[in-house]
Amino acid sequence: MTFEEMETILKAVVSTQAETSQSIGQITSSIGRLTSNIEQLTTGVGQLTTDVAQIDQSISTLISSQNRYDAMLRRHDEILHDLADRQLKNEERFADLAAAQLRFESRGDRLEATFEMFEEFAKNTRQETELRFTETDKRLAALAEAQSRTDDQIKTITEQIAALTAAQRHTDEQINQLLGKNGHK
Repeated sequence: MTFEEMETILKAVVSTQAETSQSIGQITSSIGRLTSNIEQLTTGVGQLTTDVAQIDQSISTLISSQNRYDAMLRRHDEILHDLADRQLKNEERFADLAAAQLRFESRGDRLEATFEMFEEFAKNTRQETELRFTETDKRLAALAEAQSRTDDQIKTITEQIAALTAAQRHTDEQINQLLGKNGHK
């Protein structure tokens, strides 16, 4: 090999070595950047792990809240169903009450009609009674008058009987006197 060939090879080797050194510098620089990136990724992963733990805690809290909310919704549903049942029962009661009210009003109407008939009967009875009392009063007045006349007649008759009795006594005395004078005793 000649000196020139060796020089050409050495130049090629130096050139290759310079390129290799430059490449190694670039690789070293890239490795530094990669190391920095890996450190940033490690920090990011640590932060991400912390964030994931916080997210897990938040999810756990949300699940717990959701479970409480679901339990509350079930309770509200139960209350609403209970209220709906009560509302239906109340509506049935109101319907029964309305029907009872109609029956009561009907009975009230019949009772009022009965009272009106009774009032009419009482008025008629009162009028008839008043007429009968009036007639009875007239008859009693006539009877009292007749009784008064009868009393007067009885008094007159009593006086006449007394007069007759007195006259009879007087006659008996006279007969007794006449008989006593004739000797018949």
